[in-house]
Amino acid sequence: MVHKITWSPEALKSFLQIIGYLQATWTEKEANQFADRVDEKLAVLQTNPRLGSIKNKKLNIHKTVIRKEVILIYRYRPRKKEVVLLRFWNTVQSVGKG
Repeated sequence: MVHKITWSPEALKSFLQIIGYLQATWTEKEANQFADRVDEKLAVLQTNPRLGSIKNKKLNIHKTVIRKEVILIYRYRPRKKEVVLLRFWNTVQSVGKG
């Protein structure tokens, strides 16, 4: 079964911040590789939304690693057959603070 992927405003903002950080600090190639990894992970989550470890069982919030420095936090809504992306968390760079 394929689940719908929905981007929250915060997820889009944090994703774009990480892309910008990679372009400024590394290269366009690394930014593109990151975007490709996100696409691959989202394709997996569409068919296996329980893939990530549970961060908050009551709210059905999960987390999964995109790459060692970036974690995707998302909510799985089984009744709506939806995965809501909440935030991309960069464990190296303090993204979205301030």
